[in-house]
Amino acid sequence: MAAGKVKPVYGAAKLYDSLQSKRQPYLKRGRENAKHTLPLALKEEGQDGNADFEDTQQSLGALGVNSLASKLTSALLPPGVPFFSLQPDHPTMIALAGEPDKKAEVDAGLARIEQTANVFVETSQIRVTTVEAMRQLIITGNALIFLPPETQGIKLYKIPSYVVQRDSIGNVLHIIAVDSIAYMALPDELKGSVKNVNQDDPTEEVLIYTHVQRTGDEWYSYQELEDEMIKGTENTYPLNSCPWIPLRMTKEDGEAYGRAYVDDYKADLITLSKLSKAMNDLAGAAARVLYGVEPTYQGSLKKLTQTRNGGFAMARKGEIYSIQLEKQADMQTANWQLERIEQRLSRAFLLNSSIQRSAERVTAEEIRVMASELEELLGGLYSLLTQEFQLPLARRILSILESLGKVPPLPEGIVEPTVTTGVEALGRGQKLIKYQTFLGVVASLPGALESIKTNALMTAIGNACDVDTSEFVMTEEELQQRQQMQNQQELMMKGAPGIASGIGGAMRDGVADGSLQMGTVDDVQQAM
Repeated sequence: MAAGKVKPVYGAAKLYDSLQSKRQPYLKRGRENAKHTLPLALKEEGQDGNADFEDTQQSLGALGVNSLASKLTSALLPPGVPFFSLQPDHPTMIALAGEPDKKAEVDAGLARIEQTANVFVETSQIRVTTVEAMRQLIITGNALIFLPPETQGIKLYKIPSYVVQRDSIGNVLHIIAVDSIAYMALPDELKGSVKNVNQDDPTEEVLIYTHVQRTGDEWYSYQELEDEMIKGTENTYPLNSCPWIPLRMTKEDGEAYGRAYVDDYKADLITLSKLSKAMNDLAGAAARVLYGVEPTYQGSLKKLTQTRNGGFAMARKGEIYSIQLEKQADMQTANWQLERIEQRLSRAFLLNSSIQRSAERVTAEEIRVMASELEELLGGLYSLLTQEFQLPLARRILSILESLGKVPPLPEGIVEPTVTTGVEALGRGQKLIKYQTFLGVVASLPGALESIKTNALMTAIGNACDVDTSEFVMTEEELQQRQQMQNQQELMMKGAPGIASGIGGAMRDGVADGSLQMGTVDDVQQAM
């Protein structure tokens, strides 16, 4: 170990057991939250595919979690657009400011790298896994993402399958993930080290621990089986390119895990479930059709019950009557309270129905303002996920693409990825709006458009639109060549009348003095 490095800690299984106690409260709350939203997202210990989940009598919790997870994913990974942009550092940008052609070339090259990274996101199931990770954050507050080196794959660990340790300000120190693998799937050299296992049972499984720890200015990882490190599993990673990305919904100093989004609205979800059950029971009772008869009724009850719908029965008026529940007032009160809770939860989970107010005519501006107000609820969340999800993910993707030879290595410390958060997270697309605003202001100034460097501006607009302008926009050299050709053509056009006039005069003089003989049509055809 080099000087200045922290000595690695070994004993993954023992450290995992010691850290489980701090994880337990978050795991317990997460399972309780899952009962009222998506039970399948975090099952109870020992539950498998045959498990039946408790009926909560309402589906608004599940609808809200799925809706919010989808919106978060669209904000963090905008479809069809790179979720990050590559920008040179400030000194480099100042140096490039005086060379617009070079700056446009650099921007175009960085834009191509961004597009390559975006293709990697779409083809590596990163978006699909991110949706599930957002569900875990909303319900449990925590998730762990693993992007294997030099492969196009991604894996999600739920909170029961890993532990994490952070320092007092939130920096990750240790991550230990547990994988359950069938004994028969182990390499032959590892099977001998496994004890107390039925080798003939295909369902027998063993636990493999992956320990990732920060050792100074890098990450160090290894795998452990039966309290022994597996040979050949040691790896080191740069500090800003770790394949293990632990996520949390909120940041609390001194806590290694995050709090769930559902924690803030659990009371409404529980009340919603109880009120929904009561309303369902009342509705079921009200839907029953029961009839009563007066004690003085002389007819046959058996014939009365066998009478077909719309048929006739012998009875005096008032002897047969329908039994009514007469709980309308109670049902209206419960239903009013139910609607209030549904509205609050819809706003909290950014459901579309909560944005538009109840009215015959609602303007688009009203909807935009209300939607903006709702989005502000998640402003802090976006900021945290920028630092702990988008930025590490961008760096990890670039590292994988460099190792695969799909993008050139970026100069360290000069070019860094930057991300934009919120529903308007459209990467370079935001620059297009700035360019349009800029041109609109410049156009209002007399003669200002003549000072615009059109070629450089078109390249910048193309980069903002994620369009490779090399096929459409000419370089400065091509523009100069075209200008020279146009100048030559103009000179020829200006000189053509004089040349024709000189030739015509010489021909007239030749005919006059007899030195020029006019030929026939045959002579001209023969010459051609």
